Amino acid sequence: RMYEILKEEYGFTGSDRSVRLYVSKRKQELLEQSEPAALPLESKPATAQVDFGEAPFLYQGKYVDFPYLVVSFPYSNAAYVQVMPAQNQECFLEGLKRIFHYMGRVPRVIRFDNLSPAVKTILPNGERELTETFQRFVLHYGFECEFCNPASGNEKGNVESKVKYIRNNFFLPEQTIYQLESFNESLWEKCEKDWNRPHYEKERLIAELFEEEQALFLQLPAKEFECVRYEQVTADKYGFIHLENNLYSTSPRFAKQKVLAKISYHEIAILTEEHELIIKHERLYGTKQKSMKWQPYLTLMAKRPNALKYTDFYEKMPEEWKNFPLSHPITYYQIMSLKFIHQHHLTKNLYF
Repeated sequence: RMYEILKEEYGFTGSDRSVRLYVSKRKQELLEQSEPAALPLESKPATAQVDFGEAPFLYQGKYVDFPYLVVSFPYSNAAYVQVMPAQNQECFLEGLKRIFHYMGRVPRVIRFDNLSPAVKTILPNGERELTETFQRFVLHYGFECEFCNPASGNEKGNVESKVKYIRNNFFLPEQTIYQLESFNESLWEKCEKDWNRPHYEKERLIAELFEEEQALFLQLPAKEFECVRYEQVTADKYGFIHLENNLYSTSPRFAKQKVLAKISYHEIAILTEEHELIIKHERLYGTKQKSMKWQPYLTLMAKRPNALKYTDFYEKMPEEWKNFPLSHPITYYQIMSLKFIHQHHLTKNLYF
């Protein structure tokens, strides 16, 4: 990959071999300056290692650093990757679940770092206290989990190498993401295409070795694990809830009332205490942002029509709708008609 970039972007005229020799020499120099060598670890089939990496992407016209979750298989040197919006627990579990279900099987043993979505604390005896949701995830899929000693990245050296390899060969130069789901779909084929090369030691194709070890994997459970968490929150006097320093609207009916937030990696569903849906929002990443769904507020607007032009909703209306009230007073019936359109054509089954 480096040779191709040098040739295409810098007009390099040397050979591929000269680039490889230089890189090999430079790596050796850097290794001599690094930490002492670690003991080699045996790579057993049907085992996996997991870690996050981070790379810059062009997304919605801006450069954004997105984390990507890598699951590697040391025996075959195969790996899968999924780009996620963050490294929180919902993204972590969603990425693992996607890879399991794409493969149709589950590795028997998976080695992790002591990442916070999985490990609540390391006990004095060295045992790990797992987070409740991760513990349920492990039981659901039936795999055995192992954890590295603190500051011992060499204990999952295969995945650490894969994180760098994938960044350099899949994501650099910066890739453009138009839609995250479709981009992740394209990564399945990209990963598998990369397996059509010999293993660095075994002189067999990575694809052949992975097929061999996959026969030893566990079967998937009948149902997918739902990668969500619930938080009980109280809406403010405007019907907004506060989550992770962001605001999400509910409905005027629930102002100052307790509601449930069902939080997945990409969505916030707001429920009544009886688990009936009020409204759904796309999950916001960052802070001090607001997601407003105006449909549940239309009844309140109908009672206070003159306040309409001072809302964010008014700014999002088509121009012909905005201009209409300037020459015709807004009536209760006009706004209630708008609510009827939303209820029956756009947002069925929402709690108004």
